[in-house]
Amino acid sequence: ELSWLMVIQDPPMCMEWQFTGSEFKSETMRSFTKSGDQVQFVVWPALYLHDNGALVAKAIVQGMKTEKKGRKNQK
Repeated sequence: ELSWLMVIQDPPMCMEWQFTGSEFKSETMRSFTKSGDQVQFVVWPALYLHDNGALVAKAIVQGMKTEKKGRKNQK
């Protein structure tokens, strides 16, 4: 029902799901239970007022930490 009400607006509201594997951006995302520098999976999508419109609600994503290449501890 909620999705239907979002779609029948003029212009329709927009959800963004394509975050998996991307860089974590605090402007449009919020951590679920784990934080990290990349997105492992999406719990809830970002919600926009319309396509290319203002952000209504941030996405909730599960983060994962990635190892930085080229950095080694040398003693």
